[in-house]
Amino acid sequence: MYEKILVKNAQAGDRVAMETLLKSLAPRLHRFSQRLCSMHAEDAVQEALLKVAQELPQFQGEGALSSWAFTIVRSACSRLSRGKKNEATEFFEEGMVPGSESIAFDPERAVLHRERKAAFNCALLALPIDLREAVLLRDIEELSAQEAADSLHIGVSALKSRLHRGRSALSGLLEKQLAGGGAPGACPDILQAMSQKYENALAQSECALLENHLRGCNKCAAICDRLKKAIAECRSAELTEEQAQGVRNDVQSAMSSWLSTCPSRERGPP
Repeated sequence: MYEKILVKNAQAGDRVAMETLLKSLAPRLHRFSQRLCSMHAEDAVQEALLKVAQELPQFQGEGALSSWAFTIVRSACSRLSRGKKNEATEFFEEGMVPGSESIAFDPERAVLHRERKAAFNCALLALPIDLREAVLLRDIEELSAQEAADSLHIGVSALKSRLHRGRSALSGLLEKQLAGGGAPGACPDILQAMSQKYENALAQSECALLENHLRGCNKCAAICDRLKKAIAECRSAELTEEQAQGVRNDVQSAMSSWLSTCPSRERGPP
C-alpha cells in the first residue's frame, strides 16, 4: 500500500516520492544486474533507474513496481551484452556478507565461506541465461511466481518449469564444485520434488514422503542443504561502501535527469 502511494505521488511529480522509490529499487537492481550481466551491471542499473523515473507516469500499477524494474534491467543487460560473452566475476567481495567480520576470526569458517562463494559464482554463471533469470528473480529477489513470470514475459507454468530445471542444475553444479564429484545421482528426482515443494505444488502426503526421505538419506539432505545455504548467502549479500556510493550516485543521476525533463511539475520539498 505504501509503495502504491509513493508511485502515485511520484507520478504527480513529487520529488521526494520519486527519490524514495529509486532509493528502494537501486540496491536490488544492482544485485540483480551483477548476477545477470556483471560486465555491464553499472550501465544497466543507470539505464533502468532513468527509465523508471522517466516512464513512471505510464506505469499502470497492474503488477509490482519491482517486477517492471527488473524487466527494464533485463532488457538493458540483453542489449549491452549482445554479441559478447559474459565474463566470470566475483559477485561477493570481502565484507559483503553480513557477519563476515566474525568469519575473519575463524579460519575454518573463512575457508568454507570462500569455497561456497566461489562455487556459487561459478555455478550461477554456468546456468543458461533463461534458467539463471528464473532463479535470480524467484529465489534471490523473492518475487512472487506471478511477478517473476511478468518480468520474463512468460506464464507462471513456464516460469516454474524453468525454476525447477534451474534449481536442479544449480544443485548439480554446486555438488561438482564443493564435493569434487560428479552430478548427484543417488536420487535423481529429489531436486525436482524439493522445487515443487517450495512452489506449494506438492500434495501434503507427497511432502510427508519427501521429508521422510530426506531424514533417511544423507546424500539428498546434504544436496538440499547446500543449495539452501548458497541461495541464503546470495540473498543476504550487502553492498560494499564503494558499491553503495555508486548506487547513490546512480539515483542522483536519475533524479537530475528526471527533474530536467519536468521543470514545471510540483516536486515537493527539496
